[in-house]
Amino acid sequence: MAAVRTPMRTTASAAGAAGSHGAHVAQGAQGSQGSHGTHGTLDAPQASSPAGAEDTADPAGTARLYEWLAALADAELPHSDTALIDHIRALEELKSACAAVQARAAAAFDASQRQAQARAGIPPAQLGRGIGAQIALARRDSPHR
Repeated sequence: MAAVRTPMRTTASAAGAAGSHGAHVAQGAQGSQGSHGTHGTLDAPQASSPAGAEDTADPAGTARLYEWLAALADAELPHSDTALIDHIRALEELKSACAAVQARAAAAFDASQRQAQARAGIPPAQLGRGIGAQIALARRDSPHR
C-alpha cells in the first residue's frame, strides 16, 4: 500500500490552528497536494481549522478514505476484457456512491457553517456567504464559475 500523508482541516475563511484529519478539507492554492505522485504516494490535502473550532470530525473515517484512495491508485488492472468491463462498472458505482456522500457532506458543512455564522451574530441576509467557495475549493472546482 502507498504511503499516505495525514490530512488536516481547513476553511477558506480562517487560517487557525492546525487540526488532525480533516472533515472540512478545502484545497487552496496547493496544486500538487491531493494527487498521487510518480511513486504511488498519495498526498492528503493540507489544512487548518478556525481558531476555537470544535473538532467533531471522524478522523479515523477520513484517514480510511485516503487509505482506500491510495490502494485504488496502486491497484492493477484486470487482464481480460470481461474483467475490465466489470472493473469499469464497479468504478462507476464507486464514483456514484462517492458523489452521494460528498453531497451529504457538503449539505452538512453548509448547515454547520450557517449555524456558526448565526451564533456569531452575522445578519440573516449575509448567512451562508463564502460557504459555497469553501466547498468549491474542497472539490477542486473554481469558486468563480
